[in-house]
Amino acid sequence: LETNFVQLTNLTIKAKQKSQQWRFALMMLQFLVILI
Repeated sequence: LETNFVQLTNLTIKAKQKSQQWRFALMMLQFLVILI
């Protein structure tokens, strides 16, 4: 799960350049937190 979190973090950093992807990544992060 740690590797997935790192990948998601890297994805969010890249997605910061595009607001729509950043918003989606943020939603995915919240969903991941709920699962944990």
